[in-house]
Amino acid sequence: MFGLQRHKLRARLPPPSAKLVQTAIIDTAIGHVLVRPLLAFAMYPWARERLLIEASDVPSLGVVAAQLLACMLFDDVWFYCTHRVMHEVPWLYRNIHKQHHEFKHTVRCLSFSSMVS
Repeated sequence: MFGLQRHKLRARLPPPSAKLVQTAIIDTAIGHVLVRPLLAFAMYPWARERLLIEASDVPSLGVVAAQLLACMLFDDVWFYCTHRVMHEVPWLYRNIHKQHHEFKHTVRCLSFSSMVS
C-alpha cells in the first residue's frame, strides 16, 4: 500500500535474543541519559546568547510551548542529520551505526526483568 510494504513490521521473525534487547536498552539509555543531556549542556551558552534567554525571565505558557516545539523540531532535525551521516560515511556506518540495523524487531509487552536477566 502506497509503496510502504518494505517498511512492514517483521511479525514473523523470532523474538530478539535477550542479549540484543539488553544491548539496545543500554545503548538507548546512554544516548538519552548521557549523550543528549551533555549536548544540551554544551549548547546552552550558544542557545542562551542566540535566543536571548535570561535565567530571571519567567516565560508565558505560549513561550514555553513555542520553545518546546522549537526544541523538538531541532532535536528531530539533528537526529535525522546525524543518522543520515552515519549511513553516508562508510567508516561511521561500519564502526558505530551498524549495530542499529541488527535490531529488526518491535519490542512490545516485555518486562524490564525479562530483558536484563
